[in-house]
Amino acid sequence: MESYRYTRDGQRIPVAVATWLPVIQTQYYRLRWRREGGIWQSLSSDLPEVQFDCPAGQYESSVQAVLHDGSETPATAVNFLIEDAPVPPSDVFGFAAEAVNNGVLLRWEDCLDPDYQKTEIRIGSDFSTASLVTEKRSRTHLLDWLSSGTHVFWARHWNASLPSEQQARLEKVIRPPATSILFAQICRSMRWRWVGRMRLRISLSKAIPSVSAGWGAPRKQPGFTAKPGQTHARKW
Repeated sequence: MESYRYTRDGQRIPVAVATWLPVIQTQYYRLRWRREGGIWQSLSSDLPEVQFDCPAGQYESSVQAVLHDGSETPATAVNFLIEDAPVPPSDVFGFAAEAVNNGVLLRWEDCLDPDYQKTEIRIGSDFSTASLVTEKRSRTHLLDWLSSGTHVFWARHWNASLPSEQQARLEKVIRPPATSILFAQICRSMRWRWVGRMRLRISLSKAIPSVSAGWGAPRKQPGFTAKPGQTHARKW
């Protein structure tokens, strides 16, 4: 059976896993293998399973049991192929989005694959046509504020050669911040007119609760509460 392991610097090494049925009264097992007519290699094991590094190629192997009385069982031979085919990284898990003060924060769980390279983020209704947002080695990404409405985000991990088999999909309804809504209400309620040469007078046609404007108010009172019909002036 083919497997693989990783070095400390993230390099993938193909590994062969050999198993067989145990033999009664066995002292140890002797396994031999060679690649495509090369030099035979061998190792001994007390257990009916061994693993060893095995570069891609065609192999022949044999195993036999050495019994407690020193005798050996006939060798059992088998040929095997190590393909060392690229393996895709893990899928993206925990993909989520939340509105924060300065934009939309995307987050996902850490990718624990030893050969993990980066995470790709896209935005659009369909992954194949979605716009690329970023490719980064991280678990978060901050987007600037998007237009109001429903947005679809996509994410997948990459290793050195392949992306995740499945793309993580996320829908998020984006609404403008509460402060923007309040500001829009204020603007719709304002009536502007010039008083004198350089004096602007503003009046509100309806009440806007707890508006902290500040401009033109006395210095000891940084804001004011707007009421219907109340005016506020600013001199330049």
